[in-house]
Amino acid sequence: MGRIDGLRLRERTAEAGGELDVFIHPWGPAGEAFGVERLRPTVAEMEQIPAALMASSRKHFDREVLWRGEADLYAEIMAREPWHPYAVEPEPTHMPWFLIDGAFDVYFNQFGYDPWWRLGNLAAEPLETILTRFEINDTPGLRTVYTVTPQELAQRHGDPAGQKAYSDIDDLLALYVARHCAGTISG
Repeated sequence: MGRIDGLRLRERTAEAGGELDVFIHPWGPAGEAFGVERLRPTVAEMEQIPAALMASSRKHFDREVLWRGEADLYAEIMAREPWHPYAVEPEPTHMPWFLIDGAFDVYFNQFGYDPWWRLGNLAAEPLETILTRFEINDTPGLRTVYTVTPQELAQRHGDPAGQKAYSDIDDLLALYVARHCAGTISG
């Protein structure tokens, strides 16, 4: 935070009509971040963050507990009743929408660009085929969230004693889904 003060970033941002919002949190385990999961800090390491940055992070996220260890979240997953789907669901009043990358690959917007969420390719397949794949959950990721319970994923891919820091159960389940699906994708 000393660097922020030294560069007068708060004042300069205010002069431009804004408010500087500085916060920290562990990354979500998706996309390129899945590849650096081994670097994820533990809860104890995250507690070494300077108090001022912790305070601004709590303010940003509007919560006192910013992250929890895998063991704590794992136990919570195991104590719950199985549920499907456990991925982020769109509000009933919102229409689903899709992400299309530069290669014309299509993904449902709730999950990201990992290959297990890929619905198809607009340059190579009819739109009907891609939408049908979405409707019947025909990707490794969608099949997983609709057929494999969080408890099964935790048992197969989790560490009941893990100390790595996660923002919430959704982040940890995203990691378990990624670990589960990563072996189902070739090339």
